[in-house]
Parts: sequence; C-alpha cells; structure tokens
Amino acid sequence: MRDIAQGLGFQTQLKELGNGLSSEQLDQFMFGWDFILARHPELGIQVIQDPPIWMSSTVRSYHIPPINLFYAFNEERVYLLGITRVVGSDELD
Repeated sequence: MRDIAQGLGFQTQLKELGNGLSSEQLDQFMFGWDFILARHPELGIQVIQDPPIWMSSTVRSYHIPPINLFYAFNEERVYLLGITRVVGSDELD
C-alpha cells in the first residue's frame, strides 16, 4: 500500500472545490480517494507520458461536483498534484 502526499497547490484547489462543505464531509470525500489510490493508482488514465501524470474522474459526491484528480505515483507514494471541476459540470447544477 502506498502513502498519499498532497501538495500545497492540491490542498488549495481542494479547499476551493469544497467551499461550503464541512471539514468532515471533505475528509470523507478524500478518504475514498486515498483508499483507492493507495492500493490501485494504475486504475486511472495516464494523460501525460513524461513525466507520467495520471487522471481519475468522479461523479457528484457529497455535494462536490464531478471532478478530475491528477496524480503521479511510484512504488511507495501517490502524489496528488491537482483537482479540478469536470468541464461542463456547471450545467449539471
């Protein structure tokens, strides 16, 4: 199982995305991501070859809009690089 590391930029983006949510709701949302990525980060889609950057997407969850999560990983750690709203998800509100 890999460790999860959140960069400062990721933390800032996550906070903006979860604006209006309690810290408990945001923690629950991230728990799911951490659980999956720590075990199977290769389930995402590799969007950049060099350096290898991966993406995984979600549907609406805990009142958080559909998102794309960008990350890199090695045998020991998953590095959470960025999190953004899915383009066009505003139309779903």
